[in-house]
Amino acid sequence: MNLKEQNHPPMSPSEGEAQSVVTYWNSFSQLPAAKILTQGRARNLRKRLADPFWREHWRQGIQRVESSAFLTGSGPKGWRATLDWFIRADSLAKILEGAYGNQSSSVRKESPSSTVYQVKARLDALEKLREEHPGHPNANYLGRPTREEREEFRKIEGDIHKLRRELAGL
Repeated sequence: MNLKEQNHPPMSPSEGEAQSVVTYWNSFSQLPAAKILTQGRARNLRKRLADPFWREHWRQGIQRVESSAFLTGSGPKGWRATLDWFIRADSLAKILEGAYGNQSSSVRKESPSSTVYQVKARLDALEKLREEHPGHPNANYLGRPTREEREEFRKIEGDIHKLRRELAGL
């Protein structure tokens, strides 16, 4: 959908970034979907995104959550990490430190079709995110994109290219 056709103004950068985290989280089928970006979630996401470490590493953290057997429900009690848990103050640091027994998804027994489905789902979500991103060269946002928005847009583009190559190899 063209942004000019929308009946509401474009999201502020912080709202757009919070939605980007939710969209990326939801692109992983192993993770419980966050269907609504509530005010509380948006507020917590803005707090996390204000932290340079969190802002730089949240994608990697989500990828590690998805590849962790424990965080995706294979632990003794079947607990699964939620977006609300992920955006707590220390969750990302613990994930990146390996506190949750992260395993690569190749170690888990997955059928090739589920892997293809997951890669396609992530690719679709990233392509949607790219089209709506304020750093997109054709974005209809007021003003020019910030350096951070342009860098994040380039990161999304890079992730899309990696996923396309991965999909071609499956």
